[in-house]
Amino acid sequence: MLLDDDEFLSPMNDFVFKRLVGDERHPAITTSILQAILPLPRDEYKRIIFKDPHINRSFEDDKERNLDVCIETCSGHMINVEMQAHLTPAYHLRMQSYACKLMSNQIKIGEPYSVIRPVHGIHFCNFTLFPGCPCYYHRFRLYDSTCSMAFPDSMELHTLEAPKAPPESDGTMKSRWLCFLSARGRKRFKSLAEGSPVMEEAVAVLAELTADEEARMLAVSREKWHLDQLTREVFARQAGLEEGRAEGRADAARRMLMEKLDHNLISRITGLTLEQIENLRQRP
Repeated sequence: MLLDDDEFLSPMNDFVFKRLVGDERHPAITTSILQAILPLPRDEYKRIIFKDPHINRSFEDDKERNLDVCIETCSGHMINVEMQAHLTPAYHLRMQSYACKLMSNQIKIGEPYSVIRPVHGIHFCNFTLFPGCPCYYHRFRLYDSTCSMAFPDSMELHTLEAPKAPPESDGTMKSRWLCFLSARGRKRFKSLAEGSPVMEEAVAVLAELTADEEARMLAVSREKWHLDQLTREVFARQAGLEEGRAEGRADAARRMLMEKLDHNLISRITGLTLEQIENLRQRP
């Protein structure tokens, strides 16, 4: 993979993101991001544990789930941090599914429900997730809108949309990290990191990854996989639409045949050939 001298590998690439945020050699970076987003006491981050990001399947037909980054805090809060470069179908359901699975995996047969600790899902999105709202950050919790009452702490989801990030930080570390993760170009990264030792450490990690030929190849491979997946989804949707249109024309032609309409008229209305119409007529 060739990069201009002024470029770094993008943290929006999930391979790069995992190496930046999910590397236990750089806990300060992870801790800073978590503190910027989650309203937890600072003592929770005195010791963070990087957990296995592979969520075990409970049943044979369960879909395997691989988290980008999975963290456990001092008191056992479970945190899933995800980087999503491209919008995929039903992504909001995927966010909930990850959180629910992370919660259910905490309890074993015979254990009381009280062993379950709160779950937090943090999702950085390189796309607009909520088109109708200008806010770049959302925090979702279980909430009774009728009585204005929040459900006891159990699960919450945090979303940060890169396209809505302000051109310059709004003064919060949350905004500053979002700007950093969606930045392009060495000068931009260094400018955002100025005055912050932990962000300067992040710049050093990106520089090291960018200089590593194997890391660049893995990053490109991951991005290629995402683009191939998107292409397959687009073709599948297009094929489904075409199939639906063709079936709709055939169904309309069948109804016209039942009404004994002229074949030439049916052909002009539906776009089907006379041969296709005759074949439909002969089918039982």
